[in-house]
Amino acid sequence: MGCNGSAVPSRNMTPWFYEHPGDVVETLVSNAQSEILVVAPFIQARALERLLHNVSASVELNCVTRWLLPEVLNGISDLAAYDVVKSRQGRFWLNQRLHAKLIRVDKRTIVGSANITYAGLGWSGNSNLELLTQTESADPMLRAFEEALFSYALEVDDGIHKRFVGLAAQLGSQLSEYDDGIEILQNSQPEVRHSDSWLPCLSNPENLYLFDVETCRDGGKSLDAEAAAVDLAVLDVPLGLDRESFEQVVSTSLLTLPMITRIDRLLKTERRFGEMRAFLAEWLEVSSDEAGEVWHRTMRWLLYFLPTRYRYRRPAYSELFGRTEL
Repeated sequence: MGCNGSAVPSRNMTPWFYEHPGDVVETLVSNAQSEILVVAPFIQARALERLLHNVSASVELNCVTRWLLPEVLNGISDLAAYDVVKSRQGRFWLNQRLHAKLIRVDKRTIVGSANITYAGLGWSGNSNLELLTQTESADPMLRAFEEALFSYALEVDDGIHKRFVGLAAQLGSQLSEYDDGIEILQNSQPEVRHSDSWLPCLSNPENLYLFDVETCRDGGKSLDAEAAAVDLAVLDVPLGLDRESFEQVVSTSLLTLPMITRIDRLLKTERRFGEMRAFLAEWLEVSSDEAGEVWHRTMRWLLYFLPTRYRYRRPAYSELFGRTEL
């Protein structure tokens, strides 16, 4: 409700509102003609279902959220939100750096503090105090934000969703150990976490599990230990997992990292070695030789941790690398 108690702010009223934000958002969404974009780090399946229940099936739907493993394990992130979007033939995306909240409906956009949850939208008995505002979707800053949002977003399919569901089930009993591991790793290498340009540092991915996190955190005793310390910090790998669980965490986290997401899009078309080397040299601003080494390491990691998603071929004198799941 607006400041005068009406359900939807008029053009002559202040665009800010805080009372019963879900009612305002639901009314706007229900009137969608062509497209809806829902962006929030936390999206509750039942709240999203309620928000969309009057939306025409012809409206294009995109949903962007984040699924950080600690939040998934704590039940804060609702993996069932994917099923709600899929049931409406929409597209579901992950951006693990996401903190903004935004809903764009055709030419109107709502931004503010509310997540897509019953508490955030004012639909629960103990709701949050949120603040939102409406603005025009054509605002240049909003357009720039959306471009940044999707530039590193991973589109979720059934296979990726299944990975998260399986990982949540497998690690659920290890929640306390997982939280402890995250804290240690975040403190160990804070300067590399969430790096947009990170690609694997350790040459042999099969050895990553063998490196003790405490040794890596203290600087390690070899170049491999230092490389593993950086990789483990970026991947947010917890302590105390068996190898199977460890490698499931790594494989799932890999897909959501910015540079791997960008590379994954390129690999929808099979690529030659020289093509990927040139891409990395330009993007990372490194020499061709260094880019070649980086790509060799990255290929080894992708083939080891995600063997069913990628394939490597060497016909004649060419090295070809690409996706198997399309």
